[in-house]
Amino acid sequence: MVSAIFAKMGYPVGYVYVPFGRSNTLIKLGRVDAALTMNQRMDTEGLESQ
Repeated sequence: MVSAIFAKMGYPVGYVYVPFGRSNTLIKLGRVDAALTMNQRMDTEGLESQ
């Protein structure tokens, strides 16, 4: 579903599989643009504005 949505929007998709909890770190470092597995306990402060 994710691939189909991004394809319709014209964005290529590449997947990076990481241990749970590392997603927000990779976003903050600029190594990924989006994450699928996140929850309310993760430090997401400032991610909305990036």
